Formats: sequence, C-alpha cells, structure tokens
Amino acid sequence: MSVPKKSICKWSKEMIGAHLRDLLAEAHAARFVCRKCGRTAANRHLLCKPVKPNKTSSPDETS
Repeated sequence: MSVPKKSICKWSKEMIGAHLRDLLAEAHAARFVCRKCGRTAANRHLLCKPVKPNKTSSPDETS
C-alpha cells in the first residue's frame, strides 16, 4: 500500500479520495477493526485502536 504512514482513522476526505483504490484493497483483505471508528484494514498499523475480531462471537458478545 503506497499511502501516507498516518493511520487511516485520521485521514481527511481528500486523502480518502486520493488513495481510494489502496483503501479498498486494505478493506477487502481486512483482518483488523478499529474499535474507535470502525474502519477496517489488513495491516494493524494502519488503525489507531486495532482489534482482531473473534469469528466465533457475535457483535453483542464483544461489548
């Protein structure tokens, strides 16, 4: 992913527009979710508060 080092949680609308193709690739291969804003990424370092979702629990159980 050839984008700024800044976490995607802090991207401006302009940054999202400029790097949309890279962002979509990250979201498609997502393995982590930001617990602060809900964004997803394959690389945990791109999120400010990354968590790896537990595939066996429902969203209600993770609160």
